[in-house]
Amino acid sequence: MIATSRNALVHLHHSARRVFSLRASLLSVVLLVPQPARALSPDARVKPAAENTLVRDADAPTQTPTQTPTPTPTRTRTPTPTPTPTPTQTQTPTRTPTQTPTHTPTPTHTPTPNADATDPRQADPTPSPTPSRPDVSAEARACDASASGSTELSEALASLRRLHDLDSREFARVRLDGLLRVSAANLWPLLGHAADEPLSLDEATILLARVLSTGLFAKLEVDSQSTADGLVLVLRVREHAWLRSVHLRGLEESDPKSLLNALLSDRPALETRALDDERPRRRRSRRHREDDDAPIVTCRTIDPPRAWTAGFVDDQVVPGLVWHGLADAVERVLRDLHDDGYVLARLTATMSAEGDLELELDEGHLESLEVRGLHPRLAREVEETLAFRAGEVFTTDRLARRLDRVEETLPFIDSSVWPRSSVPTPRFVEQVAPDGSRKIAPALDVQTPAQKAGDPGWTSDKKDKPKDAKKADARDDDDEVHVVRFGHFDEDRRDRGRWDDDWTLRFDDDFDFDDHGPRVHHRSRRRRGSIEVEGRGHVVLWLRAEHADFSQQDERLLRHTPVTGFAPGLAATLTLWDPADRVHLMLDGDLAWNSRRHNFATAPDATFFERAGSQESIDWLIGARVRIPALRIAELGVQLFALTDTADSWRLAPIDSYLWSALINRPDAEYFRRTGVTAMLTFHLLDSLVLGGEVRVAREWGLNPPGKVWTLWNRDESPLAPAPVTDGEFGTVLARLEWSTNPTAFYKTGKLFRAPERSLVEREDPLEEGFTTNTTFEIGTPFLTGGTGARWTRLLSDNEFTARVMYGLLLHLRARVAVTHDAPLQKQEGLGGFGALRGYDFKEFRGDDSLLGTVELRGRHFGAFVDVGSVHQDAGWIDPKAGVGAALYFGEITRLEAAWRLDTQAHALPDVRLLFGWDF
Repeated sequence: MIATSRNALVHLHHSARRVFSLRASLLSVVLLVPQPARALSPDARVKPAAENTLVRDADAPTQTPTQTPTPTPTRTRTPTPTPTPTPTQTQTPTRTPTQTPTHTPTPTHTPTPNADATDPRQADPTPSPTPSRPDVSAEARACDASASGSTELSEALASLRRLHDLDSREFARVRLDGLLRVSAANLWPLLGHAADEPLSLDEATILLARVLSTGLFAKLEVDSQSTADGLVLVLRVREHAWLRSVHLRGLEESDPKSLLNALLSDRPALETRALDDERPRRRRSRRHREDDDAPIVTCRTIDPPRAWTAGFVDDQVVPGLVWHGLADAVERVLRDLHDDGYVLARLTATMSAEGDLELELDEGHLESLEVRGLHPRLAREVEETLAFRAGEVFTTDRLARRLDRVEETLPFIDSSVWPRSSVPTPRFVEQVAPDGSRKIAPALDVQTPAQKAGDPGWTSDKKDKPKDAKKADARDDDDEVHVVRFGHFDEDRRDRGRWDDDWTLRFDDDFDFDDHGPRVHHRSRRRRGSIEVEGRGHVVLWLRAEHADFSQQDERLLRHTPVTGFAPGLAATLTLWDPADRVHLMLDGDLAWNSRRHNFATAPDATFFERAGSQESIDWLIGARVRIPALRIAELGVQLFALTDTADSWRLAPIDSYLWSALINRPDAEYFRRTGVTAMLTFHLLDSLVLGGEVRVAREWGLNPPGKVWTLWNRDESPLAPAPVTDGEFGTVLARLEWSTNPTAFYKTGKLFRAPERSLVEREDPLEEGFTTNTTFEIGTPFLTGGTGARWTRLLSDNEFTARVMYGLLLHLRARVAVTHDAPLQKQEGLGGFGALRGYDFKEFRGDDSLLGTVELRGRHFGAFVDVGSVHQDAGWIDPKAGVGAALYFGEITRLEAAWRLDTQAHALPDVRLLFGWDF
């Protein structure tokens, strides 16, 4: 109860204080006691008329306003806002350009009175209420704190403090000297101050910050003068250059309009911000809650009317002052070139006294390219693959595309890292001659006072900071040198056409500025490697070689067969790369658990192959292979294995066989047990030819299906008949030839599981146009098994041709020929089923030899096909069997196929399969 009473008393006390405060405020309004305002109005802005913002005579030596000055609003301490007087005269001139730009249409803008009225960022003519004096002090502190990021402002404030230390009186008024193009009558209301009003040190601090934030002046000097009326604050300014026309020279590939947009880009949305009166989000303690009404004060920036500054609108140059100076504008052009990937780009600019700007551009011609970070032997190979020529225009876009080619041929090269800093960006210097002409060039080309003293003025570290900030930012009144720096570049993958060497826009000063919204350029950035530039055109490319790579076959996790049930496993290859690209080692491994198979005992005198094969619950494979690039040996190695294998892997992709085995008990593959060893040697020649040989010694026998194997559908069917297999040990010598009209990568040749019916080359795009053949010749010989086994031969050739017949339509042809002689049953041919005569039952036609042809027409989402095949049996070749079908594609390889047979057993309902892999 005591606590509740105490809280009630505190609440009553605060309420009484608010009531008395409100009564005092109302009383001050009723009494209307005017007092001279001391605070600088943060939002008192008068929008100047378009015709009267600048002096249009380019030769006018002094400020000559063309409109009656706007009366200065009277400021009081009362919170009531004072209305802004309107201009006494409004002129509506009719101005047309007197010159026509090259490559651009003649402008058709017609000025209207108060041209800035359509600018959403222009000041509202109604002034905001004058803030209280504490707000001025807070804003002054904010401006003083922000001076650390601006050398000009920090120097001006230092001069102001020195003047105040010498004479601590308040300034009676302000005098602004040096205006040529800018009208003082319109500038003072924009700054929120009148020239004849007194101001304190805090108000002078805010005024200096606002003058420099306009971006209209290249130089600001602060001085004072003692007069009979009091102490006068003298601000001497020098306006930025007046731009009338732009002439670009040296362009070969860049877009001139993009560069002009960068040169005269619209200013960012720097609104003349009012004081932020939002309360802090942090919860304050109870005893400090009275301070929550205090506003958050920032040092505001002034965004001058766009009609005062030069711009590029509708492919036209709009004359005006160069916002934030020529050095800053030229910096944006070079940055735009760097953003587009022209990292060797260089430029200089000269401007006549009349305002004609000429930009001399060099997009960057390569002198030499050096690869570092790799073994010298490998670096030379990468340089040859990149194939950059001396004198070629160098861009990071070209480099990225050629690095893709490097990664295809040398997959262990990692070009996605940035081990070192990027290309250092120079600082720009603006030098004004006595005749009024200007030169803008990188600091290394124009000698600054700091460089004359022996300071290079810039470093190439990540932040690009000058070694001596005071020296780098020094200003020499005699030389009138101005230094501007800019940041790093990013890459933009964008193709460009060629342009003329000269591209000119020229207008006279009477062109009217038609306001348009800000232009924001979005660029996609992709980092590829790290580059450094040494000298003028020597590029250093830093790359890194990986030491290991691990690749696995995910489809083995879903493995399901009618003889093993679910048999999940893991098959993977660990590649150990040699950074010198001499010998690369590949370690193969596979391990799977056959859930429906059981182990059985063997005789004491059983061979190694028999003992390993008796463990039917486990499939395993171990092996090692090496690659020797210098000898073009893609594989040289050996494998030991005990597998549940099939000779039907050419029909369906493994993932499709596993899925349909588990779903409907239709794997379209027959399995048997195989245990043995394989030695292989494969050559990759001429980037398109693969020659190889294998020696196999294996024991093979058939597997009866277990009593019950889980499937989603057809689970009540009787167990499948065992696959026809000839048991025994077989020694085999296999020769392989593969050729393609499309180059194939050396490092993509070779596979962990090696089937004679399938290619050893990994192809990314199965629908790539061209011709491909895979031919194997297999000989069974008893010599490898100690005189046991049979002698047999088998010739297999699978050929494909793909061509684009029209836009979005592909024609695919396939011809497969297989001829066997005395081959084991598991090596004999069979046609029927998806991937091998669609529309017919799986291996409906069996024989020693087979012929299969396919014609397929594929569109973007739909396709149609015709299959024709025949087999040779003891009685001879059977009549050709044909099947037709249609396909619905959901990507490059995922498709829904429906097939009908065309013989006497044809029926209306098709065989339908959803397939996720490519079968050839």
